[in-house]
Amino acid sequence: MLSLTFPILNTQVWTSSFFTRCSLQSLGLVLHLGGHSPDQPCLVPSQAETLVALDVTGIHPLAVKVCHCHQTLLL
Repeated sequence: MLSLTFPILNTQVWTSSFFTRCSLQSLGLVLHLGGHSPDQPCLVPSQAETLVALDVTGIHPLAVKVCHCHQTLLL
């Protein structure tokens, strides 16, 4: 379940007079999927794709890049 490990899907941004809803994707967040650590990032990530997460607060687009290192090693 994505919301248990990624609980900040319902984000808002201040617009000088009020808060308005925005997506993490619009804020520039990219979720990297693969077996890499922050100190050793993937060297062959895919192009960013949009993953749509659904929960009780709405529909939330997320930018996702998938590790392709293992595929490169096989070629």
